[in-house]
Amino acid sequence: MNHELYLNKVLSELEKAVAELTEKLDGSRQEISKMQEYYWESYHEYDEFGYEKADNDRILRGEMNSFAELSGKYARYRKMQDSPYFAAISFCYDGEEEEQTY
Repeated sequence: MNHELYLNKVLSELEKAVAELTEKLDGSRQEISKMQEYYWESYHEYDEFGYEKADNDRILRGEMNSFAELSGKYARYRKMQDSPYFAAISFCYDGEEEEQTY
């Protein structure tokens, strides 16, 4: 495959992945907002032992952790869009023992 075609394919896949992550992040952000709203509207109705509160806390933390993971992935993919290729080349010139890496 020609390098330009491959680059375009990589950029296209990154664009799709970023769009999917954007949707997931928006959905997760809305879900967290709903959960927080529910939490504050109904905290006075929780059972006396705190089981319901603990469950809600655990679920909210899970959603927030998921959001953080998605955010990190989104940032990496956006960075990859600016630089979809990377490499290192090492040269060892005649008569030299040490390589120079570029």
